[in-house]
Amino acid sequence: MITIIELMGQARIIANINYRNLEPIALVDIFFLVVSVPSIIALNTSSGGTAAKVGAITTSRDFEQRRASARRGPRPKMAQNPSTR
Repeated sequence: MITIIELMGQARIIANINYRNLEPIALVDIFFLVVSVPSIIALNTSSGGTAAKVGAITTSRDFEQRRASARRGPRPKMAQNPSTR
């Protein structure tokens, strides 16, 4: 198994030999994206969308809204004012 740490180490060695830092590290980054994005897509499709069915938080905005409502607690019920009816 090849890890990203090993690839970055090799990229730094190559960069030190050639005095070119951008190309080896960019190649490691591209390799990481080429490997990780398809695997993430495959895992999401193989789960059959179960994360959405169990109520998982899908966006950071949704997360912030749920966290803020949890801190506030339940909203108090408004008292009915009989004079406004």
